[in-house]
Amino acid sequence: MPRRVRVPLGPAPVRQRDRALVEWVAAAAPGDRFPEPWRWARSPNQSVILTLVDLGVIASPAPGTELSEVVRDASVAARAWLEAHAVEGSPGA
Repeated sequence: MPRRVRVPLGPAPVRQRDRALVEWVAAAAPGDRFPEPWRWARSPNQSVILTLVDLGVIASPAPGTELSEVVRDASVAARAWLEAHAVEGSPGA
């Protein structure tokens, strides 16, 4: 039996909650609480990072990369991603 091959149909639309997470990452300060539903994850840091990787905001961090470095890079990348993915009708669009 031939193996099925998945053909990507293009990028999936970004859900509102994912966009809100990217906005939170772009503006977060040390000590800010994680937004819902990531706050309730077993490892909120890892959950947020995986979501950002899935959205293409950041590349998957190399093993052993310090969390502080990932957070710093994610914040910068989130701001750039928001600029590149501006929503029509919003400031900067």
